[in-house]
Amino acid sequence: MEELEVKRYYEWNSGNRAGIVEVYVAETDTEIYFQSGRFVAKEQLDTLLRQVDESRYNQKGGDNQFLPPPPIPSAPQSLDDWEKMLGNPEQTSIAPPQPRLEKEKSPIKIILEKQKKLKEETLNVSLTLRLPSPKVYEFLSMMFDEEEVIAEITEFSYSQITSDSINDAIKETIKNYIISNSDAKESE
Repeated sequence: MEELEVKRYYEWNSGNRAGIVEVYVAETDTEIYFQSGRFVAKEQLDTLLRQVDESRYNQKGGDNQFLPPPPIPSAPQSLDDWEKMLGNPEQTSIAPPQPRLEKEKSPIKIILEKQKKLKEETLNVSLTLRLPSPKVYEFLSMMFDEEEVIAEITEFSYSQITSDSINDAIKETIKNYIISNSDAKESE
C-alpha cells in the first residue's frame, strides 16, 4: 500500500507577511523550516503563525502567492561563528587575532617631533658607483656617437643604484652632518 504524505500549512498572523500561507518542509529541535526559505523558532510558532488546511493555501494562490524574500542572515561575529557556519568542527587551538601593538616612540623622537623651529639644510649625498675609466670613455667616443656613449654609460651606472644604496647614502650623509656640526659646536 502506498504511503501518503500529508503536507502542513501555516499562515502568518502579523507583520509584512500577514496572510501569507507557508508550506512546512522540515524541523529541528529548535526551528521549523518552510518552502520559502524562512524559518521560525518553535517557541514562537503559535505566536507568529497558525496552522491552516490546504484549501486555505490554494485560496491564497498556492505556490504563486507573493512571498517576501527571506531575511538576510546576519554575518557571523566571531571566529567560532564562522567555523560553525562553514561546518568546521570546533577548533580551540586557534587563538583569536591579537590587536597590533604600536611600537613605543623613543623620548628623543617625541622631543624632535615637537620642535617648531627646524633649520633647513642642503646636504650633498654621495653615491659610490663603478664607472668606466676616462680611457674607456675616450675609446668608446671614437667608435660610437658621443651622445649614445653618454646615454649607455649613464644607464649602466644607473642600473647599479638600488633603493637600499640610496637610503644608506642618505643616512650616512645625515649622520656625518650631525657629527660635524656637533664637533663644530664643541670647538667654539
